[in-house]
Amino acid sequence: MSNPAPEDLSVSYRFSMTATREIGMAARVLAQFDKRGLAASLFAARESGDSLAIEVACAGLDAATAEHIAWTCRGFVGMQHVELVFHQNAARAA
Repeated sequence: MSNPAPEDLSVSYRFSMTATREIGMAARVLAQFDKRGLAASLFAARESGDSLAIEVACAGLDAATAEHIAWTCRGFVGMQHVELVFHQNAARAA
């Protein structure tokens, strides 16, 4: 399967992250999408004790860009875990 074109909205990526709770972490994650002109279809950040769970879903980016965003976020001080999941909307992909 080839990588989707950036404008192909039938595919999306979901990023699930866990980090230490610190000021600016959510903003640093969101900036990775913003500086590429991408609008997240979902952005949620939840505190739990000393941890911060961040969920981001975004359509219209290719696999290389998604992997690069995940790689960049993994390098943030305080980032503990980044999981990247690819989704394809069967109804729109046909």
